[in-house]
Amino acid sequence: MKKNLLVAAVAAFIAQGAFATAVTSQDPAPAVVEFPAFDIAEQAVPPGPTYTVTTNAAVKFAYGELSVSGEVQTIRVDLTGTALFEGVPTLTVETVRNSDGKVGGGETAVLAAGGANAAFAVFNVTVSSGEYIKENTQATLVLNNLTVASGTESVALTYTDSEGDTTEGNVFDLVDGLGQNFATLGSSVATSTKGFTTFIANADESTTVTTATTATTATTATKATLGVIDISGLIIKNVDDLSPQTSSSSWGVSSLTPDNAKVKISGDFSFGRWAYGAATWSADDEGVVKVSGGTLNPDGSVSVNYNSTKKALTVDNGITKDTILKGSYTAVLSGLVTPSQVPATYEDVAGVITYDTTTLSIPYLTTNPEYNNKVFLTNTSGQDANYSTSFIAEEGVTFVSGVKAQGTVPAGEMIVLKAVDLVTIEGGNRVNATIEVESSSIEAVSQSVNLDNRSTDTYLVDPE
Repeated sequence: MKKNLLVAAVAAFIAQGAFATAVTSQDPAPAVVEFPAFDIAEQAVPPGPTYTVTTNAAVKFAYGELSVSGEVQTIRVDLTGTALFEGVPTLTVETVRNSDGKVGGGETAVLAAGGANAAFAVFNVTVSSGEYIKENTQATLVLNNLTVASGTESVALTYTDSEGDTTEGNVFDLVDGLGQNFATLGSSVATSTKGFTTFIANADESTTVTTATTATTATTATKATLGVIDISGLIIKNVDDLSPQTSSSSWGVSSLTPDNAKVKISGDFSFGRWAYGAATWSADDEGVVKVSGGTLNPDGSVSVNYNSTKKALTVDNGITKDTILKGSYTAVLSGLVTPSQVPATYEDVAGVITYDTTTLSIPYLTTNPEYNNKVFLTNTSGQDANYSTSFIAEEGVTFVSGVKAQGTVPAGEMIVLKAVDLVTIEGGNRVNATIEVESSSIEAVSQSVNLDNRSTDTYLVDPE
């Protein structure tokens, strides 16, 4: 057993890349101990983006050999993985009372070198009168945040005593927790009451929807917040490979968004006026989307700068009064600074617009004279239910809605809708049909009869 483990002299002369500091002891003054040479250039994080790991994790490790009152011990902590201490780390050591052998008041180490903005920290620990430090006692290092280079997936700690003996310590795997969870969806329901030109206002209705400075998902009759795109609550998960004693009560991230961080938003922008961050966009009378404060991409998506203040994706239909279309919207984040070794790109659903109706999808509706194609609608409720039909045709095919494309299904009755009454088709004889019924108590069957051989194809339409 070493008599004076960690009792040493350590002093720093940074310019030469090595350091040693003299300390006093009850024993005869030991020879000055020099730590291995430390190149200043190695402590700086390489050029490029960095992020802050915000953590108050208390890293615990075994500390040295027996030390008595008045002795001064020294310990050096090094970070690996292109990381620096961002704040001033602190070190405390358990002590034992001479009188009864019980845990004493402990000692708070004095930072002698390094610390904030350095990849190392040197601490001196002086043992108080009436107490001692037992062999392999517990020391606790509070990290107080780290600055980490993008692409660094793990940070390791090593501990070096006064005699130059180095022990591997804790290893933290930094795993970004962004995943698919950076958007909070609102309640965006278009109502059939006014032909799907307005939304159903939700209980969170608020004027903040106009500026979206908070994570509100308020919806008014004319304006909806589809979702809030916000990375401020991201978590960096850590895995302590070597020491289960590590206390990790808080790990997070900050400074993730450099100036070039982008959000690419995709969806149907043919109606209303859209906004996110400092950008606005809408379709003109010719259906061409025009963007201010952002970029229209060839695929019809819109790219804008990530905005940490105006976080909401909104659509305002109060002026245009277009028909609001159902659909989903996605957001792709890029340019973030994270532990990822590859450029960080993440995708999430940024919003969904639904209707307050039951949707019936008929993927194949034909007016071919060789077939008798029809749809049966049954209203099992006690109230009449209005319905409307929309169509999608193949390229080069045109259509005109028929006399039965909209109407009413009486309470407790069934109606039959022939394809030739639902739609007139030019340049072809088939379309995709979607029927919106203002009731949740609706049943639908699609049937096609071959008039030549009388064969029948019938299937139940599942409501959406």
